[in-house]
Amino acid sequence: MEAKTAPFAMGMLDGSVLNSRYNSYDEAPQGSVAIHVFTGPLMKEDADCGGPPGYETMSTRLIEADNHNNIAAHVLKTFSPGGGAMGLNTLLGAIRNLKKPVIGFVDDQSTSAAYGIVSSANLVIASSTEALVGSIGTQISMLDSTKRMEAMGLKMHTIRATKSFDKNESSLQVFENNYEPIRQEILDPLNDSFLANVQNNRKNIINLEVNNVFTGKVYTAKAGLTNGLVDEIGSFEYAVKRAIELSQKQADTNRTLDHNNMKMNTFLASMLVSLGFTSLSQKEELTEADFTQATEKITELTAQLQTANFEKADAIAKLEAVQTAITEKDAKITELESTVAEFDAVSGAARTGVLKNKDKDAGQQPPSEPSSWEEKASKLAEY
Repeated sequence: MEAKTAPFAMGMLDGSVLNSRYNSYDEAPQGSVAIHVFTGPLMKEDADCGGPPGYETMSTRLIEADNHNNIAAHVLKTFSPGGGAMGLNTLLGAIRNLKKPVIGFVDDQSTSAAYGIVSSANLVIASSTEALVGSIGTQISMLDSTKRMEAMGLKMHTIRATKSFDKNESSLQVFENNYEPIRQEILDPLNDSFLANVQNNRKNIINLEVNNVFTGKVYTAKAGLTNGLVDEIGSFEYAVKRAIELSQKQADTNRTLDHNNMKMNTFLASMLVSLGFTSLSQKEELTEADFTQATEKITELTAQLQTANFEKADAIAKLEAVQTAITEKDAKITELESTVAEFDAVSGAARTGVLKNKDKDAGQQPPSEPSSWEEKASKLAEY
């Protein structure tokens, strides 16, 4: 059984999946895919007699593969009806924390806990449209052998300490046909955690308002394509190819990020120089103390900048007040100039009118001819 569930690696050659499987990651070529096999009932601990590995062992194997330089991606190859709830969160967390892409491959059946495992992958691929998924829920089965024991003349006695009146009470209530205590105290909390994990794994894919797949129902992969439990249909070889494609996309993205980080490091170095930290800009790696020193300097400069901005705002306000006063003075000057112009116009017209009136009066009463030589001399002197 251990040979069937042991992890191995597969790679690509000229676009085709290699037929060879590498039982050692050291022997596998770079860019290979680690294959993790989940089969049969799944439990926290390893099964006895070389049975399927438990959740803890699988978590360790996943992390080891993720840290190996020859491994570029993972495929979770699952053929399982599910398993126990205890320890499952540890495995799901380990899958979510993997740095390299993960494909969840449904090898005919991945239901209950097994579906929780594949749902943690970046992509869920089912082997056929008839493959089974779902059964997302929690239950417990307890055998009541009381009557058989009585028929054999056997009777079970349960004695609890005085202060231990709740010990195993919910389980004992089951044999009294009262299922609510164990449902509310154990099953519902475990189920809520399981549903939250799957919902988080398939967020923006599963729409519970349209298809409530959290009732424990089993679906075919064909239905899973519609309700969000399955992304694609394909063979195991196809799943490995998709894993390699995702790893290549990730590599491209990482190269872009590395380039951007180099640009950011160059910018950071120039900033440190401008802040007066020339020695820090030449370091390959900054310590926490270096960051603290730079942060304190930035805080100081920020305070200075804030003060300068306040002073600038105050100066702008004063300038605006002066400009407003100048505008008001200009308006007053314009008003006074207009008044003076109007006064000059009125005054000039008045003077012209007086002269005309004098001329008119003079024309109505012409001077009389002088009657004597003295009067003529006097008139001549006037002119």
